This record gives sequence, structure tokens and C-alpha cells, in this order.
Amino acid sequence: MKSLVILALLLLPFVSHSAEMDDQTVVEIPQGWAINLQLGLASLNPELSSQGIGDSASSFGLSFDKLNDDIYMSFLINVLNLDDNEGYSEEVVGTSYSNSGQRSTAKSNASASLLGAAVGKAWFVNNNKTMLYAQGGFNFVAEASRNIPNCSNCGGTDLNIDSGLFTRFGANIFLDNAIIGVFSIVSLTGDIDNNFGISVGFQY
Repeated sequence: MKSLVILALLLLPFVSHSAEMDDQTVVEIPQGWAINLQLGLASLNPELSSQGIGDSASSFGLSFDKLNDDIYMSFLINVLNLDDNEGYSEEVVGTSYSNSGQRSTAKSNASASLLGAAVGKAWFVNNNKTMLYAQGGFNFVAEASRNIPNCSNCGGTDLNIDSGLFTRFGANIFLDNAIIGVFSIVSLTGDIDNNFGISVGFQY
């Protein structure tokens, strides 16, 4: 509920600004495909602490979205940069042209890769310049691990993070072909509890 309140507060300035710019012009309801870059902050199941993972993460991803009348479908690709409490360092030897043979110390990173899909309904307000939406979907955790990035011979540890069902709420402002928005994902099952963030994209 807190995320939804924040979502509404963030939306109000955009709606007001758009309305002031053009009070009466009604644009066609957007249809077809769009791609959005998403940045967010996620909260995780506290039980993941048994694997040395904290209860928060930053998220980065892409959303491929399609509007068919008022049906809103999304295909999601996200990477979570996990808060790692059991990180480690390891001595590595460079193998590329620029650092071949050079020794250095590299730090581990804990991350998870997610694939998701969602479908729901869209509502248009503000002369069809603003879209509100609600969706239900599923996130599949394709990979989760703690390792040294870009190191072929370093050790690593697989992490057990459960996939799950979620609800997704958000608002998009359409500025010609550009899109800016905010979103809130509330998990129903699985280990990724919530994700709240902003998005920018375009229609094509």
C-alpha cells in the first residue's frame, strides 16, 4: 500500500503539467508495442539471510509492452544487484590484451536474472495522455549466484531464490512517441517481495 501511495504522489505533477500544456487536445489511445528501460529498488524475503543475502536489491531491466485496446501485456527482463553480506575477494590474473599477466584483486558480486510476463487492463485519463494500469504476472528466476564477474576460472556459489506470482501497478505519461512512468510490483509468492521504480521508453 505504501508503494501505491508513493506511485500516486509521483504521478500527480506529470498529470497536472500535461493538462496545463494542452487542456482540450485529445490524442488517440496509444496502441501497439513499446519498449521501456526500468530502474528500481526491490525488497527481498528476509529468510534469504541464511544465504548471506540482505533484504534489498537494486533492479535494472527492460519491459516489452503491447497495448491491444485496453489489454496491456508485458514481457520483462530484469537483473537484481543483491545486497551481499558474504562477499569475498580473489586474486586474479588478466588474460586480455590490455592486462595480460597482470595480477589484481577482484571482489565478488551477487546477482539474479529474472524473466517475467504479465497481462492486465489499462485505463486512459487526461485526454488519453496518461495511462494507468494493473497487471498480474509471473517472474521466473533464471539464474542467481555469487561470483567474480568476468572471471572464467574463479569459484562461485549458486543462490536459491524462488520464482513467484506478482501484481504490477503503474502509470505512464505519453509525450509523442516517448514514455515516462512509474511502477510498483507487489509479489504474491516467491522471494522477491516488492519492486518500485521509474521507467523511460518509446513506442515503435
